[in-house]
Amino acid sequence: MSDQTDEFLRRVKAKKKQFEADLAKLNVDTHDSTNETKKQLEKKIDEMTVAIKQAGENFTDSIAEKINGWLK
Repeated sequence: MSDQTDEFLRRVKAKKKQFEADLAKLNVDTHDSTNETKKQLEKKIDEMTVAIKQAGENFTDSIAEKINGWLK
């Protein structure tokens, strides 16, 4: 992998960790209003996990676009 790809993956892994921390904070809050937010974060984390794995195997433009969307 190129240095640019490695940096890209490090950035998305950091963003994933941020989402995981946000989810952990929401899990402490038991209000019903947070359930939808938790579901959205869990979905993003799952999608990021798959994209990171795919990027490690075969970095494509579609994976790069998906990851760029999360980093904005």
